[in-house]
Amino acid sequence: MKILTILGDSLATVRPEEKIATKDLYSFKVQKELGARVYVVNRARGGNTAVKEDDLESFIFDITAAESSFFVIHLGIVDCAPRIFTEYRKTLIEKWSSKRFVGRFFRYYIRKKSKNRFKLTEKKLIVYTPPADFEKHLRSILQKILDHNPVEKVYFVNIAFPGPKMTSRTFGILEQIQKYNSLIFDIVAEHKSIAELIDVFTLTKNQPDLLLEDGHHFDPRGHDYIARELKLRMTPLLGLSSKEN
Repeated sequence: MKILTILGDSLATVRPEEKIATKDLYSFKVQKELGARVYVVNRARGGNTAVKEDDLESFIFDITAAESSFFVIHLGIVDCAPRIFTEYRKTLIEKWSSKRFVGRFFRYYIRKKSKNRFKLTEKKLIVYTPPADFEKHLRSILQKILDHNPVEKVYFVNIAFPGPKMTSRTFGILEQIQKYNSLIFDIVAEHKSIAELIDVFTLTKNQPDLLLEDGHHFDPRGHDYIARELKLRMTPLLGLSSKEN
């Protein structure tokens, strides 16, 4: 049995509030399709970035211990999306918003800023991971994978085309996504013997209804697409014919 490990953010995880359950995820679906030939390990987590995935803890638990033949790297939207607050400031505000007496003030402050999100993101570009750092950490993650695993293929899932709600609330989001996707494309192109691109940007540009209302998470059909792509590409590497699956 070979192992497929998924490194990603909330796009590869459940969304209970929007009724995206485990059975709707591409990790579950590709496991179901490929059966006992593959064991799928979903290490995706909400808020994950290339920086966080490249830290020591993630390196130990997600990469060196994986012993995976296949990896999915599904990162980017958390890194590139324009923000109202820096990551550090957001953490502090969220901490204080849970306090008993001052929490009400901080929650009001967050709501007020959120209502003016488009203007604030237009006024000043704040991202969690600048492009140069995103590229550096993504390359580092890939190299660590190659150095510590019996890898046959690494599949990069790029960032989806932003839906109407996201573009209406966040200034310059499309340009940011295109910039970071170009970095992903370059890395894949430089490692074409081992890396492949699953292009959900073009998919969702042509089929925006595959995204949830928030404009960047996938509905079950979006997960279906990624699962089909993984199955199609992994089948010959597992010694299976298309008729067997």
